[in-house]
Amino acid sequence: WKYFCDIVNVIDFILVCAEVASMCLMHIFTESPLRAASSSTFKQLRLVKLVRLIKVVRLIPRLWDIVTGFAAAMKELVWVLALLFCVVYAGGVYMTIAVGYVCDTEYADWDLCHEHFGHLWYSMYTLFQVMTFESWSTVIARPLLRHNPYMIMFFFSFLAITSFGLLNIIVGIVVNQTLEASDAKRRRDMQAEQERARKAMDTMRELFELADEDGSGFLDCEEFCRLASRPEIQGSLRDLGLPFEFPEKLFEQIDLDENGQVSIDEFVDGAMAMKAEVESTDLRTMLFQVSSLVHRTAKMEHAIHVLATEVGPSDFCWYGRRGISHSAS
Repeated sequence: WKYFCDIVNVIDFILVCAEVASMCLMHIFTESPLRAASSSTFKQLRLVKLVRLIKVVRLIPRLWDIVTGFAAAMKELVWVLALLFCVVYAGGVYMTIAVGYVCDTEYADWDLCHEHFGHLWYSMYTLFQVMTFESWSTVIARPLLRHNPYMIMFFFSFLAITSFGLLNIIVGIVVNQTLEASDAKRRRDMQAEQERARKAMDTMRELFELADEDGSGFLDCEEFCRLASRPEIQGSLRDLGLPFEFPEKLFEQIDLDENGQVSIDEFVDGAMAMKAEVESTDLRTMLFQVSSLVHRTAKMEHAIHVLATEVGPSDFCWYGRRGISHSAS
């Protein structure tokens, strides 16, 4: 049942069922005289596959937040739309009685009277047009106001309730639900990050217990370096995002009070501080990287000095000039 907990999986299941049903019905109506009409209907039904494009939207987090917010707002939107339908229905009944029934008498010179208000459904559709501000003033309101100026009160009331009231409520609901869905996602991400941090702390405590060979409850630099030299421990340090190439420097950064040994709490706090992202007020990681580069540079200088001593100054300079000439060529 976990498969149906994901809305995308539910959509895929519905689409597959619709495809199977359309194929079965197409086979049934193969010899039927209604084959042409049914074939057109089934082809249109297969266009529902376009709903699968929602998977593409899911790959873009911001768009998916909007989709999830809109989906979460559907419950409230259904009731707002139901209220909107009631308002349009009541307005349609009124306009059909007040205008549609007298189209042949009071509005005889208006050719579009029956088309707009001759039936209840015509009146409702006309009011929907008014609600969306689609040519409502010149095509609908002005011909009515020429005969009955008091109709201006109806249109103002109707627009205030629908266009400026209920439609803005719909927009507010969608925006609110989208923000709530985004906040919920942010809270889930924070909980996942806290869970990862908890697991990282447990891993660091296990590393501390492995490194504390004498069981004193404190680590010195020698114990930590022996621990960091083990390949399996280096993998754990890499997973935690801690640099292990220079364990002495790493121990200096973890040793917050600089007393040459760290407790388990100091080890965890220092490692978490090294693992955290660099902030504008915290240059710990940057200083560690700089010190690592300085250490590497010192080793290179020492290696060059040893090479110069073994080869000899004159030969070393000759090899140097030869290397430069080869690089230039």
